[in-house]
Amino acid sequence: MPIRYSAFGYYNQDGNGRNGGVLRARMKFIGPTQPVAGSSPINNNNSEWSATTGIMETNPDPLDATAASTFSGVSIANSGVMNYLNKFGNNSKRYKSNDPVSEMYYAALRYLRNLGNVDAYTNLGNASTNEKKQYLDGFPVIVNWPDPIAYSCQQNFVLGIGDVNTHADKDLPAEGDTTIDISAATNMAGKLEGINNLSTYTSGRSNGFYMVGLAYDAHTKDIRPDLPGKQTVNTYWVDVLENQKYEAKNNNQFYLATKYGGFSVNEGFNPYSTGNSSSTLSDSTWWTTGDRITISNQNDKRPDNYFLGNSPEQMKLGLERAFEKIVSEAAKAASTTISLSTPYQLPSGNANYKVEYDPNNWTSSLEGQLISYGSDGSPSVTTEWNAATLLDGRTAANRYIVTWNAGGVVFTESNLSAEQKSALGSDLSNKIAYLRGNRTLENGTYRKRSHLLGDIVNSKCAVGPPSQKFWDIHNPGYSQFQRAQKQSTDHRLCRLQ
Repeated sequence: MPIRYSAFGYYNQDGNGRNGGVLRARMKFIGPTQPVAGSSPINNNNSEWSATTGIMETNPDPLDATAASTFSGVSIANSGVMNYLNKFGNNSKRYKSNDPVSEMYYAALRYLRNLGNVDAYTNLGNASTNEKKQYLDGFPVIVNWPDPIAYSCQQNFVLGIGDVNTHADKDLPAEGDTTIDISAATNMAGKLEGINNLSTYTSGRSNGFYMVGLAYDAHTKDIRPDLPGKQTVNTYWVDVLENQKYEAKNNNQFYLATKYGGFSVNEGFNPYSTGNSSSTLSDSTWWTTGDRITISNQNDKRPDNYFLGNSPEQMKLGLERAFEKIVSEAAKAASTTISLSTPYQLPSGNANYKVEYDPNNWTSSLEGQLISYGSDGSPSVTTEWNAATLLDGRTAANRYIVTWNAGGVVFTESNLSAEQKSALGSDLSNKIAYLRGNRTLENGTYRKRSHLLGDIVNSKCAVGPPSQKFWDIHNPGYSQFQRAQKQSTDHRLCRLQ
C-alpha cells in the first residue's frame, strides 16, 4: 500500500537552549510513482530514488532546499525523508545532545493538526554562519507548513526512534495553543496505568512524560474538527536502549506513549470519563503478541506499538515489525453512522450502524448497534447483530440472492438465461454454488474466504426510509414499500449506497 512520509528532527544544537522540533521533509510519496484516486499511478517528480538504477537522489525536494537556503543564509544541498534519516549528523560531524523529545513529538502533532510551525522552534536569531551550518546540518528546515492531511478519515501514524534519557521537554503547549490540556491528558493516561499525577513526573533533567498525554489525546480524540469524519493518530516507537538498559514501564515514556497512543479504541470509549481506571482497558486492546520485555531483569508486557532497537539486528527487526503493523492499519478502513435524530431512534435506544472493510482478506462487517449515554455523557454501545456473522450462519441453499431475467428471479442455474450462463463461463454449477456461499468449494480454484460477506468499498451506511426514485413499472412494489417505510417510526433499515 502506498504511504506518504514526512520527517521531523531537531536543530543540531547542543544544550537546553532550543525548544521543540523542526520539519525536515514535508509529507509526500517517496517512490518513483504516486497513486491517483480512480486512475493509474503517475510519475513522482519528488521521487527519492531512481526507478532505473535504485540509486538515492541527493536533493529530491529542491524547492525546500532552496527555501531553507533563503531562510537561513547557508547553502543546503540535501533533502528528502530517507536522505535525512540516513545522513543526519553527517554534515556537522556530530549528533545533537539533550533532546527534548516531547516537544519534537508535539511539533509533529502540530503538523498533523495544521496549526503551523512555532517560530521559536526555528528562529535562528543572531546565530553565526558556522552555527547555522551546524544547526541545519545540510538539510532543509521547513517553516511554512502545508496541510499534510489529504483525505477525510486519513490514517495517521507517528514513528519515532530514540532513547528515554531526554531533557527539558516540558515547555508545552506552545503559546496560543488551546487544542489540548496536556496536564489533564497525561494524568488521564497515568490514571489508566494506575499512576497518580503522571504530568508532574521528572527524572531530574527537566524532562517529563508529556508525550504520553499527547499521544493519548491524539489517539482518542479528533485532531481535526475542521474536517469531515474523525482524524486520529497511532504512535509507534523504537527504543534504542541507551547503555543497553531498558527502563521499566513506569519510568519509560516511550512504553506508555505507544500503549496509550496505540491501543484499540472500542466503540463508546470516553477518553476523559471520570470513571476511567487501571481496569478500563483490557490487555487485548494493546498487547496481542504475547511478547514480554525481559531485558534489565524486567518482565513487562510489550505494547504492540513499542519495539526495541538495542542492536543493529534488533533495530532492523523493530522497524520491519513497526512498518508491517502500520501498513496493516493503514489498509483498514471503517465508517460509522450514528443516527440520533428523533425519526430514526429505536424505542430502546439510538440506532448505530457500523460498516467496516478489511482489504487484507477482502471482507467487511455491517453491525447494527444501540447507543445510549450515561449520566456523565459517556456513550455505551451494544451490538445487536453483525451481518457477517449472520451470513456465515446460513447455508448456500437458504441464501436469498436475486438476479434479473425478464424480472426478479432467485439466483440459481435454472433461472439464468443462456446469455447469462455463457457470461459466467465454465464450471457453471460450482461457480454458482460458490457465489451462493458453498464453503466446500474454497480450494485452489476458488478463493478461501474469511467470511461470506464480501468487501463493502466506496459505500456508506444510510439510515432511514428509502429515498431513491424508482418506478413501479420497472420495480413492482417499490412505491408501496417506500410509503410503508416512511410511515414507520422504527427505521431498522441500513442500506449501503
